[in-house]
Amino acid sequence: MFWIWRIKIKNIVCRFNALFFFLIFILLIIGLGNTARADNNAQDGVVIDSVVIENGDIFDLTLPENKFWIFKLANKLHVNTRKHVIRRELLINKGDLFSRKLADESERNLRSLSYLFDAQIEIIKTRDSINVMSVLTSDRWTLAGGPTISRKSGQTIYQFGFEELNFLGYGQRISFDYFIREFEENYVRASFYERRLFGSRFGLSSYYNGDPEIGNIGFGIVKPLFSLNSKFGYGVSYIDIDRTDKYYSSGREIARNRFASRELGLSAAYRFGDYQNKVSIGFDYNYKDIRISDRLISPDFSFNFPIDSVYSNYLISFSATSFKYIKARRINRMNIPEDITLGIETGISSGYTIDARTGRRLYRTMSFSGGYSGKFGSNLMFFKFYRTFWYKGGIDYRKTTNLSIRYYNRTIAWLTPFVLALYLEDWRSDGQEVLYLGENSGMRGYPRFNTEGEKLFRVNIENRFFTGIKMLSAEFGITQFFDIGQAWSEGERFELKQMLWTIGGGIRIGTERVSNAEMIRIDLAYAGKIRNWQISFGVGQYL
Repeated sequence: MFWIWRIKIKNIVCRFNALFFFLIFILLIIGLGNTARADNNAQDGVVIDSVVIENGDIFDLTLPENKFWIFKLANKLHVNTRKHVIRRELLINKGDLFSRKLADESERNLRSLSYLFDAQIEIIKTRDSINVMSVLTSDRWTLAGGPTISRKSGQTIYQFGFEELNFLGYGQRISFDYFIREFEENYVRASFYERRLFGSRFGLSSYYNGDPEIGNIGFGIVKPLFSLNSKFGYGVSYIDIDRTDKYYSSGREIARNRFASRELGLSAAYRFGDYQNKVSIGFDYNYKDIRISDRLISPDFSFNFPIDSVYSNYLISFSATSFKYIKARRINRMNIPEDITLGIETGISSGYTIDARTGRRLYRTMSFSGGYSGKFGSNLMFFKFYRTFWYKGGIDYRKTTNLSIRYYNRTIAWLTPFVLALYLEDWRSDGQEVLYLGENSGMRGYPRFNTEGEKLFRVNIENRFFTGIKMLSAEFGITQFFDIGQAWSEGERFELKQMLWTIGGGIRIGTERVSNAEMIRIDLAYAGKIRNWQISFGVGQYL
């Protein structure tokens, strides 16, 4: 009798969650209907008589700080983004009515390209009463190569190779790298990406990663929702995986197996609504053929290895969003403009997985998501929530939760305080604990996979100082940080005395104009729980 009541309570909770998100979804749709009639900006404005594109260099040599010979040399060696590559990203063109909204969106599309530093679009009326739309862009140095050294989790990694983000100015990305690791196997990584295949709206990506813990080769073709007025997008992808999966307990490897898989993915999405308020319906299909072999386990532990499986997964999703954009600086980067999305979002998805050999339904999935982000004076706040269930009847196979809060303050021009609070749950019926805390998961100074559990709570605090000190094109900053967190099992209690903590500081070197890495990071961390000092360095912000 208790078991029956437990199933009923579970079903009630799932239905309540679904009803709650469905109500939010309906309220957003009602809001879309109320605002759709007011959005008529695309019909206002003057007719664009001409479009002039100025595809600028990396460095503006008219500025006093760019008078050194090295800036002139960089401009001369660099191939500027070709005008037709810029033109194909514009959402308004000659003969159209100028719209500030579409001009702003075109700017964001251009700034999102990894080879452009900034973009500005304005309508100018000449003395002859000709309306000229001026498109001004500035490039970034896009070729990176040679030797690179990084240090993570007590291991030094040497990287040799190159990456070109804008091959001959055509917007294509090509990369090849060879990694030499101090304690683990060496490997090769390569990729190619064409955003506009043969000038179309289709994108092509292909990649190979020989990292034994990643081990994949794949490709994808996608027609994305390339603008806010786009209604239909779709894509197909294929991945062949051959990797080694490792399992840890208290930072020690206890088991490993070889994981081989062939995966096919199909996706499609339809979107409607007014310009800044959207309702989306999506469909995803995934086929996976998984083979597990070469199982090894430490004699001191017991472990349930995954099994061979061939299955198909079908998923349908609904989402509603209401958003706006702001342009900011010194949030997660040094000085490059950042386009930030603010607003509210909610989503529901449901699907099921079947055994591709027998046609037997294995389990169902149900997901709920929500998010809110806003700007309050000098404060930026981002809240996101995800909850997913894998179940069959009254039996749960897996439950995950992801709750995050990000906070930034821009009161002082040279300082950005940043706080990230994260709570995760990942409960699995087979008892596996896959939530880790360590250098590679938010706790600087600790070994990789230092602790594990089914629940995890972590807070990271950073004070990001922008000194204004420049050397050539590099800008220097300082970061002070404090990390605290704990991972624990389902039957355990959360205890403050078990919290891991780290304190430290670091240097940030902004290389946004001359490197696709954008930032070099050097951190010195003291892990208080294990009384260990550790230096780590890499590229990009740590969080």
